Amino acid sequence: MPRTYNDAMAPYAPAQLAAASPAPPGPLSTFSPLVLLVLVLVLGVSVLMFWILVRRATSHRMWVGLAEWGREAGFALGCHGDGTLPRPFNALPPGPEVSRPAVRLCLSNRRMKLVQFGPAESPFAATPPLDYATAEPDASFDAADVARRGAVKRATAWNVLIRRIEATWPPSALRPAALAPGETGVLDLFSLASFPTLLRPERFVAYGTDTAAARVLARSPVAALLPPDIGLLLHGRQLVLDFSARPFDDTEFDRMIALADSLSAHLPPPPQPSAGSTA
Repeated sequence: MPRTYNDAMAPYAPAQLAAASPAPPGPLSTFSPLVLLVLVLVLGVSVLMFWILVRRATSHRMWVGLAEWGREAGFALGCHGDGTLPRPFNALPPGPEVSRPAVRLCLSNRRMKLVQFGPAESPFAATPPLDYATAEPDASFDAADVARRGAVKRATAWNVLIRRIEATWPPSALRPAALAPGETGVLDLFSLASFPTLLRPERFVAYGTDTAAARVLARSPVAALLPPDIGLLLHGRQLVLDFSARPFDDTEFDRMIALADSLSAHLPPPPQPSAGSTA
């Protein structure tokens, strides 16, 4: 006779049957706000890391490249000091009539700085334009001041290297002759007189506040070593290279550092002050 269901289940006690039945839902099987909060937190951290990596590879790529080059070359991202303009640019007279450049980027060590300047927020105060046609015959115009005003108004960025030298020079400069009248260099910020007869006009024009110093600089090997698109300024114990016509990147940094070292090695001593020098 075939066995029925009751015959098959007879050997099992009621307690065993109850233990084998499905367990009631526990606290972990229901909705948990804590689990949701952890998932949202993980998602937020993931989105933040993705955003940081994207900015690092796109809009902040230049900063990352400069920082990596600085670590390898011994430069710190940022200028040492109290936040003022580095020498010799701190010698530019402040006031409503003069606009100092603003530091955008800076890498520095103890003997040199690589700086990118930009125009200040408020350029020179508005002044009436000079009318050379209707001016009196004996009227005098400060050409350096006019150039400096135009330089700040038209400039977008200046790239400079500042290196400390041993000798103290009066302000003297070699301005690239390739700069068109509409183009400006960082040298135009300084009130320097031009000496166009000291050099052949194909490469540079000598500038300065002292005739003897400008003559010594023009006749030195420095003018032959300097590329025609690089401006040079000697101001006190600072040597400034204006490479605004070139990119502000690690390739040019290495070139400008080597050039500054070469120029400083071939730089003649400045002339002794004399009563006949032109201020």
